[in-house]
Amino acid sequence: MRLGSTDRATVLRGARCRAAGWAVGLALALPLCLAPAGPAAGEPAAQEAPIVVDQVTDPRAGDVFMMFRFKPALLRVPVGRKVRILNSRGQHTVVSIKKMWPAGVPVVNLSNLDAADLRFNRPGLYGFTCKVHGRYGMVMLLAVGESWPNLEAARAGMPGGRAGARMRQLFAELEGGN
Repeated sequence: MRLGSTDRATVLRGARCRAAGWAVGLALALPLCLAPAGPAAGEPAAQEAPIVVDQVTDPRAGDVFMMFRFKPALLRVPVGRKVRILNSRGQHTVVSIKKMWPAGVPVVNLSNLDAADLRFNRPGLYGFTCKVHGRYGMVMLLAVGESWPNLEAARAGMPGGRAGARMRQLFAELEGGN
């Protein structure tokens, strides 16, 4: 049996109505399916967003310490907080200053990455530099927690030259509470 034009219009109208019904139902249900679930009983709540550190090159800076720098250069974070380091590309790198690093914590050596997330689960002071631009004072001091068991070792392990001069400024800021 062949459908007439009236019958065909009725069939198409019904198909469009069913499709519209599916679209509305899907639009209502999809957000419920994709919404992130809360933590299960006994699981910790999701961590906060990472704190972001960028690596900056500013050839117009009037101060050599500002030409190549981590931004921020001094960072205080609670134990367990994640730090996202951006722009470890080209000549920028992020490496641990080993003598300014808590004993037993693996060192960092980052290069050729757009971003890297690091979590600091141990209190202490962590010194960082750029392998290439450290000679221009490109260093960062990360203070994790409220007390720093490696304070004296970190102070004694500061590099020389401009990197050391900049690190001394960062220690003064840290200890002055600025």
